[in-house]
Amino acid sequence: MQRIPHLVVIGGGHSHAIALDHWARQPDTSRPPARITLISNTVYAPYSGILPGHIAGFHPWNDCYIDTLALAQRAGVNFLLDRAVGLDLQRRIVELDSERSIAYDFLSINTGCTPRLNGVRGGKYAIPAKPVPELLMAWYSIIEQVRQSPTTPIGLTIVGGGAGGVELALTMGARLMALLERQDLLTVNLIQRGDQLLPDHNARVRRILESILHDRGVKIYRGETAIEIEATGNVRCQSGLEVAGDHVIWVTNAQTASWLGYCGLETDDRGFVVVDNTLRSISHPEVFASGDVAILRDRVLPRAGVYAVRQGKPLFDNWRVTLSGSTSFTHYDPPNDALALIGTGDGRAVASWGSWGLGAYRWLWWIKDAIDQRFMAKFARFSG
Repeated sequence: MQRIPHLVVIGGGHSHAIALDHWARQPDTSRPPARITLISNTVYAPYSGILPGHIAGFHPWNDCYIDTLALAQRAGVNFLLDRAVGLDLQRRIVELDSERSIAYDFLSINTGCTPRLNGVRGGKYAIPAKPVPELLMAWYSIIEQVRQSPTTPIGLTIVGGGAGGVELALTMGARLMALLERQDLLTVNLIQRGDQLLPDHNARVRRILESILHDRGVKIYRGETAIEIEATGNVRCQSGLEVAGDHVIWVTNAQTASWLGYCGLETDDRGFVVVDNTLRSISHPEVFASGDVAILRDRVLPRAGVYAVRQGKPLFDNWRVTLSGSTSFTHYDPPNDALALIGTGDGRAVASWGSWGLGAYRWLWWIKDAIDQRFMAKFARFSG
């Protein structure tokens, strides 16, 4: 009797969700014989595209999440609510937080990344931007605090001046401003280690967004490295600068789960799994990695959801190839430039694509919203 291979899928991120959606839509007769297990530490996987709109108050919670349990059930995939904490590559075993373990023939990792707070004194007082559920729990608490005391001053400090940090500064600031009785009650600080904001975007986009930040009264600190966070919410920088605030959102210095750094997979110096253009580990070809947890051997890509989404289809193709015993792999060929639509928290967005920039306009937000809603519609039939 032919042995049925077992594919273990760790994490319900964007690329895995897309791959499982393709698997679910395949007739049983066209699927290679296989057993698939999805391991996720949450039933509801957040979609980063709608997150800024949710933070700004435009979308309810349930608009932002994919029901991975329902998706797995429709795809005929076993769902295991647990967290991977280790990997034995020789025995091909995933170690779980529940102290169980699960054996695999092939493995696919899409566990995302988190901001790195190692070496930051008082790092426990920061609110990391990821994992998203933890960010949102803290954000809901801040919102409730402001609702209860709309005349009390509040200071918010964002550490990290890339697109994610700038977007959070604008969307969080706009939401809090709408709840406070007076504009002067809110202080938003933005600390950036480099000399310019949004270093991965063109000069026009930087000018547009910096102008909006200035108009909103956001205090920008360039060339500053945050090294300490006080329990009060104040931030101390390496230069001696002290930035006063009540809540610190940490968006910079991405890193992966610690177990990826010592399990034996080829990684870069931050623990990201190095893959080739088939999304397979360059050291262990039976292991796939995608999304924020992976880095291409031949190209450095921004850590943006659009790339993870585009990896979903080739990842699905290559699962099929691997499970069927073929070698006709599909290559993931990322575009040189990808359209980014950065929300400003007031129903507008800025478009960034290569050297081109435009905004901020409401119609750009409508386009962003339509793209996000179309993506989420793929999974609507898997909920309820």
